[in-house]
Amino acid sequence: MEREIPKIQAEEKDDILWVQNNIYQVALEKIQKHLGNDTDPQLRETVTNLVEKWINDTFELMAPNLQVNGIDYNVALKGNDDIEPFNEGLCQKVHETRSQIDEETLILIQRRKTLPDQIKTIIQEILKIQANSVDNVDFTERKEEKVVIGDEDIEMGGVEESHNNTYKDLRDDIQKIEQTRQTFNKSLSILADLKKSVSGNLSKLERAQTVVMDINQFNS
Repeated sequence: MEREIPKIQAEEKDDILWVQNNIYQVALEKIQKHLGNDTDPQLRETVTNLVEKWINDTFELMAPNLQVNGIDYNVALKGNDDIEPFNEGLCQKVHETRSQIDEETLILIQRRKTLPDQIKTIIQEILKIQANSVDNVDFTERKEEKVVIGDEDIEMGGVEESHNNTYKDLRDDIQKIEQTRQTFNKSLSILADLKKSVSGNLSKLERAQTVVMDINQFNS
């Protein structure tokens, strides 16, 4: 595999034009030196035009190997606006930000898939606990007792009998319901934070895409 040869970098397009102009001035000096003042003006003009064309053709052939702040020379030469100096650190930061956005987007997609099921499970658990709480309550029975005094039957106050005391179990179930409610509220809070994160990620993504599109446009 052939190693790619680095391109010649310049901070401004005027730097390359300055080099080209200096070469042209040196060429004119050489023409003057070798042709002198006695040379036919038409011959001097012909030689000068040929040398100028050769210099322009040379730089045109060199153009694919020249860059101005990371932008191809031909693109930079056509632009009228000043080009901001190429910043490798900023470019690297853009790529890192884009990678981070991609990672957060994947996390967001995963949460969108799992969070509804988690909330559904919590709600089902709440309903299940409530149903069990009702089913486990043993209502007390009142047995009316009669006492015979003489010829009269007198009803005594009802005697409460309970098969088992369910208050402790009911209290435990209520605590479970409260814990589940707290978990549910926490999930709703996570969902709200997640919505805020979505908006922030979308804004970051739009800004990063704008920067990347600008960079790609310059590099195209």
